[in-house]
Amino acid sequence: MFPSTVLAAALLSQIDWKASLDDAKGDRPVLWYVHTVRGTKMDRKDVVDDYMKYGPWMMPDVVELVSRRFTAVRTPARGEHDIKPLDFIEPGLVFLAPDGKLIHKIDRISTFQEDWLVDLLRGVLAKWGKPEPSWDTQLRAAKTPVERARILRKMRRPEEALKEADDFERGVILLRQAKWQDAVDAFAKVDTPDAHYLRGAALFNLNRDGREAWDKSGSEKAKAELAGRGPFFRCFEELAWVEPPGGLPTSTTRPSKELDARRCVALLLRTQRASGVWNDSNYDFGGKPSLPNVYMAGTALACAALLAWRDVDPKGVDAAIERALPYLADEKNVAIEPQEIIWAHAYRLFFYARKPDVKKMNEIVGAIEKLQKKSGVWQHEYNAPFTTATVLHCLWEAKQAGAAVPEAMTKKGAEALASCRSDKGVFSYGYPGKGDRAQGGAGRGPLCELALLLNGASKEADVRAAVEAGFEHHALLERVRKYDDHADAFRNGGFFFWYDMLGRVEAIRRLKDGRAKLLERQREIALSITEIDGCFVDSHELGKTYGTAMGLLVMKLTRD
Repeated sequence: MFPSTVLAAALLSQIDWKASLDDAKGDRPVLWYVHTVRGTKMDRKDVVDDYMKYGPWMMPDVVELVSRRFTAVRTPARGEHDIKPLDFIEPGLVFLAPDGKLIHKIDRISTFQEDWLVDLLRGVLAKWGKPEPSWDTQLRAAKTPVERARILRKMRRPEEALKEADDFERGVILLRQAKWQDAVDAFAKVDTPDAHYLRGAALFNLNRDGREAWDKSGSEKAKAELAGRGPFFRCFEELAWVEPPGGLPTSTTRPSKELDARRCVALLLRTQRASGVWNDSNYDFGGKPSLPNVYMAGTALACAALLAWRDVDPKGVDAAIERALPYLADEKNVAIEPQEIIWAHAYRLFFYARKPDVKKMNEIVGAIEKLQKKSGVWQHEYNAPFTTATVLHCLWEAKQAGAAVPEAMTKKGAEALASCRSDKGVFSYGYPGKGDRAQGGAGRGPLCELALLLNGASKEADVRAAVEAGFEHHALLERVRKYDDHADAFRNGGFFFWYDMLGRVEAIRRLKDGRAKLLERQREIALSITEIDGCFVDSHELGKTYGTAMGLLVMKLTRD
């Protein structure tokens, strides 16, 4: 068994990756890492691959078990074992018996936690018929206190494990318990690259800058995280324990009966940077110069979500909001780049409508007015009715909170939005336009219809019809969730998922009849797609904090 202090780079080299399934000879089961699928709709395959490379494939316990019990293959899928785009979303793993028969498949992996992955691998071996020795058996065979501590940690018996752990293992156990400061103190006593890396990670989870510790580490893992290529800084790698698999899961999405609001709030609290920003997103379709606007929008949404669930951790939420307020108010944090700037303005209004600052809202309203096109629409990367609908909705909310919103501006925007609506109530994707196929327009429909309703240009019956259409075609959105681009014939994409869910629930709340039943239906959808850590995600480039913030907002709004 590899010691925990081995460099991550050395650990990665311990996995002897074969280049094809034909090279997988022997009596071991095959772990086939599918980093991409022929014909995939995934736009940033290299980003997803990096998250796996610097995440699971550098986790000591994962690497040890893979190297000892599996033949590892890294090669694209070309239709084998029915692995096809839209049915299988990378990254994923396919486990095969030595004779090539399928043991298990798991795809859509978007939350990485070491012990959970080890349990998954052990489950596969058990299903194959040659399981690992039980933890109790391994514990009885352990020869040193540190070895016992590691096994006890894997058994999730931290109190016993801490009694026999050395300083490094003590730090790992404390990370699993989310005791970040105690972990920082433990790792400070160990002068190894891995200890410095984990100390830096714990510091980031305390909203402190861990880059100095990562620089000192010098490990490949630390270098990747510093460069933004690793999954931890992007919030996909979880250091604390999550619920064990309890079988053989087919993705890292697992249905929940109730929202784990504490875990969701905790994710947002620990992933805020020291400057007050949430910047784990790499949504740069508008170009990298537009990323500050994405960060600003994401920060505003995270703050709105925290305010909505303040009762979960009032002290922590208040501290996070105080850190974020100077960032949100500083226009230097908004890129003058036109791409995505409208989200930075609109979603700040969304937040300030919940924590009113009339002076700042009026300033943002003025900026939005200047960005309105002569046609009446607003753009994000291009002119779009759904962008216009978002602006109109956020302007309405700001007005309710005391902002001065010019009626001429909203009237002009509503007229432009209405011009994109077909006689069947379907809104076009771009502007100018007139309708779309129902399967493509159903997601954005409720928000667009709501924006018109708020401006006196629609009826409740039309909003209801849009909501029902959204539910009718919801499966198409769910099918492309976790893709990072337009992924089907109707131009649905993963990055639309939570955006559409928030628009749908906002529209439902404007209905008078049957609202409770529709809200419950939306609530069930949200609870069906929580991640193994209880949080939410739609696409990797928008990020985990965005998905969790949107999920929290949707869940709060389903409370009639």
